[in-house]
This record gives sequence, C-alpha cells and structure tokens, in this order.
Amino acid sequence: MSTTGTKVPAIIDIPADIDPKIKRVLDSLKEASEVRLGRRGDPRDRAITLRELVDSGLAVELKDNPFDPNAGTGETDFALPPFVQPDPSAPVPPTPTGLSAGAAFTTITLDWDDPQISNLAFTEVWRNGSDNLGSAVRVDTVSANVWSDTVDTAQTFYYWVRHVNTNSVTGTFSSSVNATTAQVNAARIQDAIIDNTKLVNKTLTNTKIADGTITSDILAANSVIAGKIATDAIVANDGVIGNAAILTAQIDDLAVTGAKIANLAVDAAKMANATITSAKIGSLEVKSSNIDNLAITTAKIANAAITNAKINDLDATKITAGSISANRIAANSLDIAGKGVVGSAGNITGTVGVDVGSLSNDTDTENTLSTWFASNPPHFYNSKYMTLIASATWTTPAFTGTRTYVITGQGQPIGSFGGDEDTAAVLLVRQTSSATGFQSSNSSDFEIQTGIFNEGSVAANPIVLAGSFSASGSLQYYAYLLMAIDDYGSGNKGMGDASILIYGLGA
Repeated sequence: MSTTGTKVPAIIDIPADIDPKIKRVLDSLKEASEVRLGRRGDPRDRAITLRELVDSGLAVELKDNPFDPNAGTGETDFALPPFVQPDPSAPVPPTPTGLSAGAAFTTITLDWDDPQISNLAFTEVWRNGSDNLGSAVRVDTVSANVWSDTVDTAQTFYYWVRHVNTNSVTGTFSSSVNATTAQVNAARIQDAIIDNTKLVNKTLTNTKIADGTITSDILAANSVIAGKIATDAIVANDGVIGNAAILTAQIDDLAVTGAKIANLAVDAAKMANATITSAKIGSLEVKSSNIDNLAITTAKIANAAITNAKINDLDATKITAGSISANRIAANSLDIAGKGVVGSAGNITGTVGVDVGSLSNDTDTENTLSTWFASNPPHFYNSKYMTLIASATWTTPAFTGTRTYVITGQGQPIGSFGGDEDTAAVLLVRQTSSATGFQSSNSSDFEIQTGIFNEGSVAANPIVLAGSFSASGSLQYYAYLLMAIDDYGSGNKGMGDASILIYGLGA
C-alpha cells in the first residue's frame, strides 16, 4: 500500500448567485465535511481514518489488507490491539529537526529529518492560523517524515511536529514553520489564456468590464433598445444626434412643452393669425411696457373698475365741483394743524353740556360770588367748587414740537332772573385723566384758566369764554366749563345749550 496519504482537496466556497435553497444545503455539507476533516470546530470531533489507525499501531493487522477489517485476526469481529500504557522509564523521543514547509496553490507540504529511533510509533502534526502553539490543533499523525496539507488558496498556516514512540511517550515540539498558499491573480495568468470555453454562461458581470472597453464594433446591429438607454443620457452636445436627424414623425403629438422652447424662439412668423386668445394670456402677464401710449381708452375701462389702490395722485382738477359731501369725510380725519393760514381754526370736537336747574351754592349770600371769583383759582372758594356744566376730552395727533390750540366754552343762561343775581363762569384745561380733574385748588395744574363775572341780570346775554395754550403731540387733554349763580331765589336758574369747542392752529 502507498505510504503517502491521499490528498483531500480543499472545499471551495459556495457561489452566492445560486438558488438560496441549494446554497443552504451545500453550506451545511461543507461545514460538516470540514468538521470531520478537522478544519473547523473542536478537534475531538474530527473523523479517524483507517490510515491513522494503522499508523498509530491500533490496527496493525489492517496494514496489509486495510479494506478487510477481519484480515490477520482469524476472528469474525474487528478488534483493536490493547492500549499501550505510556512507560515513564522509556527514553523520550528526540525533538524533530530539519522541519520545513513549502506551498503550492492549495497544498502545503512538510518534511523533516528522519528521527533515527528504533521504537518510533508516529509523528504528530499540529496546525494553527497564527504562530501560537497553545491554541494549535493536531491535524494528523504520520509514520513517514513527509506530510501534505490541502487548504484553500492565499492561506497562511503555522505547523509544529513531535515524535511519539511505541511506549506512548511524546517528545518535545519542533520550532514552528509556516507557509502561504499562492493566490491566482492576473500576474499568474498568461495573456489570452482564458477563452470562451472557460467562462460559464452569463457569469461575466458589469464590475468585470473596464470602462470604455465595449466599442461599437462589439455591439450587434440593432442590439441597443430603448430600455437600455438611461433617462437624459442622450444629449445634443455629445454629437450623438445628427443635424436634422429628428423629424416631425419622431415627435409625439403634444410632446413639445414650454421647457423645450428657448426664450424668444417663437416669433410672429411661427404664429397663425388670430391664434392668441384671452385664454392664452396669463393673469398679470400684460405689462405696461407692452401697451402703447394712449392705447387704453375710456371704452376699455369698465364702470367702477378703478379703485383706490389704482389712484396714485388725485389733484383738484380731477374732482367735480360740489361732488365731495360731508358723509365722504371720516370722523376726526381732518387735521388742519399746519394746513392753513396761521390763526385759522377748525372745529375738532366738542361736548354739549346738560341743562342745569339748580346749583349747589344756594346758601351763598349776596356779593359772595364776587369774592369767590376774585380768589385764585376763581373756581374754588371756601372749600367749594363751581358746578360742572360741560366737559370735553381729546388727544392731539402725533407731531414734533408744540402746536397752539384754542378752546372756547359757551352757554345760554336760562331761568327767571330778578336782575340782582351775580353770575360767574370759568373755562379750565388740564392734562389729567380724572373725571373730577377740575377740583383742584392749585392754579399750576391748568393749561388754561379763564372766566367771566357778571353782576345783575344776564338772562339775555350768552356767556362765551376762550383761551389758548401750546399743546404737545400724542397727549390727552381735558376741558371743563363751570358756573355759579349767587342769589338765584327759587333755584331754577342755570345754563342751557352749554358746549366746549376745540380748535387746533398751525404752530
């Protein structure tokens, strides 16, 4: 029988592009085979070959006729020789010398010096993927001094060997050797050596074809169909489309969109007469630059079509005399300050007071009112105040600096006067939010403090008071019209139709 073990080829990787179900079956078979070969998993799960049994001395009867398990025994059952107990007194086998390794594409071969011992049982071969004996795995036992390992390409392994004698005594390990199997690359393939017969049908993928290697002479006539042309891949500036190559027959109906027509490309010669209708003109698309001067006549403007937003500057010549009535002017919208001749006035606002039937100072005696009016301020005397007849409140518009405001207060005395009554009235203006702001005995609180005092009957004479002051912008002011009557007898005397008028003047 041969002394060299049969080479076991490496199990190639399962292709990824096969049927998934078949791949799972092949992957499981590959894993099971590699476990039994001792190439993965726990080395104790490796299968023992008949050669290993013979070489170990456990089945020496099978050495001459290994395929007959009963050869040489005379027995009907296969029986192993008894286990040999290691003999501690036996000499230790020497350390292997001359260990070397050589590699081919899928094979690593080891050889070492003949140990020259008479009781050699076998030599152990240990292997690891790194130079670490502690995690190495025993992969074989041999009786010769040469051994080969079948592995994958481009693999590096480290090996150690040690001798074992027939007394089961093991020697020390040799130093490690390593070898790397070759890798099949472009440099190892002769040019033009791979032809069509070596290529599996439909195995050449896109990644195996260099850019620019497929030229027009490689393509069969009419072989490039529309589905093989990427969107936007054919452009005019690549020289792919010849001049005048695209005819009317090659353009679908309604296929030419606005994006395909260059600006200003459609001239008058390309449009039929009367083809542009109002539906073809977008909203706001006709600009002033497209309308000739004087082209829009009155007939082209609808009634009530011109709104405030369309009027830029309306002068007096465009307004018909007498066409603006009072109801067209918003309340409090006329600010005449600074708009007219200095000293002119306009009625800004006013408040009409209520009729007064009686006054609270009926206990005053004759001539008391003259003393009251001579006081400072004249509306206050002896912890009393004149009666409030009318009041007004307004806010100045926003402006810089000050403007002059003129305030008038007026009213008509009413009732039966005997001719000996004294009548006094006072007009006050101050900046305060109090409803009883006139109840102050301090003259400095008021912007205006003016009054009138009449002795005797005033029934036929209206009372008119006026004053002015410099007002600031965006402030609120208050005006008060007060009155007192001395010795009014029955008490049905007062002032009716009382009002306060405010006039703003240009400053």
